[in-house]
Amino acid sequence: MFRPGTEAEHVAGVIAERAWKGRGVHVYRWPCGTVAVVGVGCAGDIILQRKCLGYLFGTWARGASCIDVCEQLVWAGAQG
Repeated sequence: MFRPGTEAEHVAGVIAERAWKGRGVHVYRWPCGTVAVVGVGCAGDIILQRKCLGYLFGTWARGASCIDVCEQLVWAGAQG
C-alpha cells in the first residue's frame, strides 16, 4: 500500500519487480492517490475485488517495464 504523494518511480519499481513473480499483480488506485499492489489471486486481491473492483487500475505480469508502468501512474495522477 502506498500513500498519496509517494514517488511514481518507486511505486512503478515495486509493480515491475513483483509483476515478474507468480501470476503477476493487480494494482488498485483510489481517487485520493492511494495505491495498493497485490498478487493476482492472493487473499488481499480477492477482498479488494469484492469491495473495490471499481478502483482496479491495471494488471501487470512478466514483461512489465518500470518505465511503462511509471508513465501510466504519472498519467493517472495527472487525470485526478
